[in-house]
Amino acid sequence: MAVVVMGLPKAMAMMKAASIAVINKANDGVHEAGFFMEGEIVASIAGQRGEPKSVDTGRFKNSLSTDNSKKLESKVTTNLSYAKALEFGTSKLPARNHFSNSASRNKHKVAEFIQAEVATV
Repeated sequence: MAVVVMGLPKAMAMMKAASIAVINKANDGVHEAGFFMEGEIVASIAGQRGEPKSVDTGRFKNSLSTDNSKKLESKVTTNLSYAKALEFGTSKLPARNHFSNSASRNKHKVAEFIQAEVATV
């Protein structure tokens, strides 16, 4: 005796298309969140968040960039050589933690960007 499930190929194709759509929407959310985080880090550098304002804020703020070239990944970076010293501190300079504090403060917001995009599928 054979059991034939009618419509299975069509159902499988629909599920595959839906999962691709979910991944693409999640990707959109991740990339939106990356740009949002860049703005949050800029605000932190300018002293508009909990961290002390950094010296030479214009150069530091303008050095930030968001790389969304990879799927489901967004990186906010700077090319300034002294950025690590500002983030982690030195023997003479207390840590500013602009990147890590901004990430910690906005974890829920990043998730909201992704959830909002996926909810539109």
